[in-house]
Amino acid sequence: MSVLRSPFLRPSPLVVVHCAALLLATGASAQITASEAASTTQTISGTELEVAYSRPSLRGRGTPFGDIVAFDDTWTGGANQSTTFRTSRDVVVGGAPVPAGLYSVWLEVVEGPEWRVMLHADTTLFHVPHPPIDSAQIVGTARREQGADVLETLAWRFDDVTWNGAVLTLAWGRERIRIPVEVDPGITLSVTAEEAARYVGTWRIDDSGARPPADRIDDALATPDLGNDVRNYWEMMRDTPTEREIDIVWDSADGRLYRTDPPFVQVWAPFAGLGEGDPRFELLVPRAEGIFAPTMALGGELMSFNAEFSNFMEFTAFDDDGRALAFEVRNGDDEVVMTGARAGG
Repeated sequence: MSVLRSPFLRPSPLVVVHCAALLLATGASAQITASEAASTTQTISGTELEVAYSRPSLRGRGTPFGDIVAFDDTWTGGANQSTTFRTSRDVVVGGAPVPAGLYSVWLEVVEGPEWRVMLHADTTLFHVPHPPIDSAQIVGTARREQGADVLETLAWRFDDVTWNGAVLTLAWGRERIRIPVEVDPGITLSVTAEEAARYVGTWRIDDSGARPPADRIDDALATPDLGNDVRNYWEMMRDTPTEREIDIVWDSADGRLYRTDPPFVQVWAPFAGLGEGDPRFELLVPRAEGIFAPTMALGGELMSFNAEFSNFMEFTAFDDDGRALAFEVRNGDDEVVMTGARAGG
């Protein structure tokens, strides 16, 4: 006699009702897993980066490497399905060029600090068994470091984000696996020493076209409970002469042209946490011959840049040796907001 046909094993209607009620009460579609799915994203200069993974926890099992994951093994940096990395544009990961696309991520787990990160075209792989190392399409480098804090649950994150890259970090326990990611911002920031010599020197400027009206400055300063940083800005706008001297300098270390402007540096440097500040206040981003886009670069670090909305600084006169003698800065409405004439250098 078939067990399934036994009348003694058929649930009573009352049992069926109780089971249905229990499913409704607990959520029939709920899923519970020890390693929940997660993702982290970062956009850098228009390039979209994403890591999707599952998050295992230590749960008293020892250290991540050597105990949970064996040394001299290949691991996906997560649990369940393989961890994936997606980039919307071509980038460089761990020194290796990576075309735009979606990849599974694999790490070569070793005791030393120098690791390898491998990207595989097959994103449907389970975290075990792993693919052979030599089957990875892309192999880059990573570095194993130790963090100060113990992270119970594994996490991927983007650290040290700048305009042209970041560090993709896997953190678990005290372990930190750091993978550099380089992004092409689509612009050139440097100029040659020969080109820079045409513009370097002291300039007499007039920025009255960029100043707020005097009554607006007075109204701002009359605002109750005005923060110190904001007050310093409006006081600088009120007290700094519109006609003054600034310098254009070339930094041989990074090959970039900068505009220095002490009144602005004194206001913005404390706000940006740079102490007394760096004299390189504004980076001149080359756009065409004799044309630059001024953008804030406190301490020589590019703060932000949008070519569509940036002002344009055009050098309008040159001497017989090709040295610039005058410039105009225009805003997005083609209004002149600053003029400059060479004063020396």
